[in-house]
Amino acid sequence: MLRAAGIRSFQIDSKDKFLSLTDAEKFTWLGDMMTDESAKRELATLKKSYFDVKSAIDAMPKEPVPIDWAALKKEFGNAELVDGFEQAFSGLVYPKYAGTEIAEAEAKFAELGARAQAMAAESEVRCKEIEVELEKVAAQKAKLKTAELDTILAEDPTLREEVDNEIKNDEWY
Repeated sequence: MLRAAGIRSFQIDSKDKFLSLTDAEKFTWLGDMMTDESAKRELATLKKSYFDVKSAIDAMPKEPVPIDWAALKKEFGNAELVDGFEQAFSGLVYPKYAGTEIAEAEAKFAELGARAQAMAAESEVRCKEIEVELEKVAAQKAKLKTAELDTILAEDPTLREEVDNEIKNDEWY
């Protein structure tokens, strides 16, 4: 019933299924979940930025082009200078990055994923509760079309007492 009102279910069958989607399919899936036009525009902007960055990264060579030291010696004409640069370059040691940000981010994403799954389960339970309540309200509404005042007052003694008191005290509105 809620889905008919425009609220879409936010459920992923499995993490593997989502990860197997292409990037374009993921953006399409996210766009289908959104009902607000401004959110869809923001997602389109994010999608364009993502694919721009991805194409720039894909355009970069994977491995650096090797230096042709012999050609540089011929071009500059000073072999000793080029030899010095070659020795310095071959002795270059790049430091290893010992940061823990990636592990921290993965742990945070795992925590967020678990919270999202828990919230989705709670939401599903709450949706079912609301649908039951809506069915009860619809039944009561249908019952009101044919109900008589005596029947309603018989079902609710406090309402009967309140109405009787208002009549006795001449409170008509």
